[in-house]
Amino acid sequence: MAPTDLCDGYGYTPIERLPNLPRETPQYVCDQVEERLHEVMTLPAEAGSILESCTGTIIDVGPGEGISAMALARLASRAVILGIEMDRDHLVSAWPLCQDLKNLRLFWGAVPSSPSNPRVKAGAPLAPTRDMDADICTVLFTWTGMSRRDIFAPSAPWYHAVQESCVLVLPRVWRLGMQALPSSSRGKVESLCDTLGVPRPGWRESTALPGFARTKFLALDKPVRARGWLLWLTGLFDSADITLWDTLTDRWTASPKYQLPEVELELEVAIGYR
Repeated sequence: MAPTDLCDGYGYTPIERLPNLPRETPQYVCDQVEERLHEVMTLPAEAGSILESCTGTIIDVGPGEGISAMALARLASRAVILGIEMDRDHLVSAWPLCQDLKNLRLFWGAVPSSPSNPRVKAGAPLAPTRDMDADICTVLFTWTGMSRRDIFAPSAPWYHAVQESCVLVLPRVWRLGMQALPSSSRGKVESLCDTLGVPRPGWRESTALPGFARTKFLALDKPVRARGWLLWLTGLFDSADITLWDTLTDRWTASPKYQLPEVELELEVAIGYR
């Protein structure tokens, strides 16, 4: 099956078939595409080479408003970029800017069977999907677009779909555990958990990406603020009835419940080789 037939073969809905597409791409999306392009271009050389030299298919998981997928399409001009976004309301903001990139296709859906899928947005089910066939993509990429559990679960279903390698940008604490945070930041996270009545995080350090023969972890000189959506992807709210959409919309309320804007998490690049 050709990679661009994913919408038919795997049940994903292409962006052009979604309702209520805007007439113009919001300016903040345009600005963030330029920023993400710079960030991808300045990744460690080994990660950048994998992406830029790819002549096959790159699946970008969780590009939000299509931001990282559009940046990849400009960087890896010889590859086909398939962006798969779980949240439909964010994805539509990539329209119509994404039309300018002929090697890009954006879809609404999610990597099948990943733990985070059912909890994206209450009352708004994802597009139906079936498990991906083996070796459907050359490289899999995400810029904090997958949850910690999706990445480090020993039997996560996406590994077998990758032919060559993956390049994952993620907070270091997802691999090292919360003990890697400074005590002041760790205390704020634990205080939020206590306030919400959810267990404090306690996962163990991971030394490799399950499903890959070889793994490298490379430091990035770039922190990210631990807003609610990132805390959700971290797994802090796994035991509570809190959706990703709750954390995205909560910050606009008068009294946000799920936000920690004063805590910064260091990012790193995880590279997995088959």
